[in-house]
Amino acid sequence: MKIKEVSERLNVTQKTIRYYEEQGFLSPGMEEKNGRKFREYSDSDIRMMEMIIRLRKLSFTVEEIRAITGEPEKIELICREKKEQLARQYKYDRYLIEVFEQLRPSEASDAYMLSNQVEDAGRAVRKMHMDWRPLFKKLDEEFNDSSFQRWEEQREKQRNASARMFGIMNSPYCKSATSGYMNR
Repeated sequence: MKIKEVSERLNVTQKTIRYYEEQGFLSPGMEEKNGRKFREYSDSDIRMMEMIIRLRKLSFTVEEIRAITGEPEKIELICREKKEQLARQYKYDRYLIEVFEQLRPSEASDAYMLSNQVEDAGRAVRKMHMDWRPLFKKLDEEFNDSSFQRWEEQREKQRNASARMFGIMNSPYCKSATSGYMNR
């Protein structure tokens, strides 16, 4: 099959096919007609191109595809690493989207002001995504039922002491004893 036919069949450019040929994935035969040389792609070349196209759709790099085709025993490892890489990228992309949602470009009169907004938005997004579980665990440990009970007992003692003090201050004896000080 000629390069033009492969290009049309696989819906890729001839330049793309030549690139993968230069990378060593394809090795077409050469056919000479009328003094010109033409590439002749075999069924195995076409299957290789189909495989490359499918793997590239999953964001595999040329180096990763080379490793997959050259060392099949590493397929599982390469796939796991690719998945982890994509997960990190996805998390970062979600972060960027959240930062963009916080921006107010209409309020930025220049690039510097926009960069300040980016910094502030990034800080706000990071705060939203903080892991608060360790803090809540510590609070739960400090404020368990027995500590609340002790706290309530202390509050009750303070209320009683305040009530006694108020009673003493409002007693007729206390009022007469302090009335001379009030008039000074």
